[in-house]
Amino acid sequence: MKKWLDKVIKVPLTKQNILFAVVLGAGLLLLVLGMCLLTLKSFEAQTTFLPVLLMVCGALTLFVGLALMQSGVALFVGLFLLLTGILSLLVIGQVVPVTMKQIWPVFVIIAGVSLQLASMYSTQRVRSVYLFPAIVLCVLGACFLLFSFNIITDSLVRVMVTWWPLILIVIGVVLIVLFLIQQLHHSDFPYMADDSLVETDEE
Repeated sequence: MKKWLDKVIKVPLTKQNILFAVVLGAGLLLLVLGMCLLTLKSFEAQTTFLPVLLMVCGALTLFVGLALMQSGVALFVGLFLLLTGILSLLVIGQVVPVTMKQIWPVFVIIAGVSLQLASMYSTQRVRSVYLFPAIVLCVLGACFLLFSFNIITDSLVRVMVTWWPLILIVIGVVLIVLFLIQQLHHSDFPYMADDSLVETDEE
């Protein structure tokens, strides 16, 4: 059991780290509690159970990932669950005057933001192998928002049938940008060991 804990807990249990863990835990607890109290007037066990569960699971995952494991994967999962739970609770609690049918593309954007933040935490740099998928998710979420809020009145299928060549154009632009970035960093195409978009001390 002790060997297993030593593998899982990668943060030295010093007084300073324990203090930081207590601060993080208190902050996450207050965040979840505050969100629940904010929507207390419209609280119904059947409708708010899932958002609260998502927030609690996200907060616990964030605490374990940051305070004990220093894991980028745990940070991604925790952030996604926590932010998704918060947004869902705000919508169900009618704090935000929209419906879940309208706001669902924001979850895709949350996934992209969480991916980028988790990658920056785990690698201590901006890596294009994570940056571009994160950007794609955010762009897709923003495009879906245009349809869910009826800013674009045509159906998604009709727009795709008419404007599908734009997908080819976007892919082509992304590939050109990838090539230019690769050339600027003097590395082989495609991405090799170091594909950061920021200068490091070693460079």
